[in-house]
Amino acid sequence: MRNRVIVAAIFTALIIFFIVVVIKIIQYNQIVRSKETLQLNGFKTLANQSFKPGIKFEESKVIVLYFSPDCEYCQQEVGDIINHKQLFSNNCIVLISGASNQALKSFCSALHIDTAGNFIVLRDTADVFSKKFGLSAIPTTFLFGSNHKRLFKLEGGRPAALLASLLHNTK
Repeated sequence: MRNRVIVAAIFTALIIFFIVVVIKIIQYNQIVRSKETLQLNGFKTLANQSFKPGIKFEESKVIVLYFSPDCEYCQQEVGDIINHKQLFSNNCIVLISGASNQALKSFCSALHIDTAGNFIVLRDTADVFSKKFGLSAIPTTFLFGSNHKRLFKLEGGRPAALLASLLHNTK
């Protein structure tokens, strides 16, 4: 009788342990999935308005470049993307920075960034993006599919041709 009680207690403990592990795995997967999905709620445009995605943004693959206007590598990568913007005509290019509005406006002016086209420039004053995606380097480029699921994360400057190739060769 005593052995049955011990076996039942061990069996019950194993079931409880298994349930706790499954719950933790589900919670972890939900966190990972949320980190892999592009959400730009709460970001400000250069006009200091909350960002509202348009149809082009909602339906296309997206390049997100987290950068600093003072970073030489960032300037080179954005400049290369602009010089090859025909490669990205069906994509949205989102530039995100925690810099001041004035610094971002100067950056856009110096590089002739057309925010009326497929370029979107956003301010991340609360470091939401960098915390969510665990950024450790600037520039960091993300490629998101048309479903806004993350395809790639690339740290450091990358040539526009590589970004275009990665975008066009993935679903």
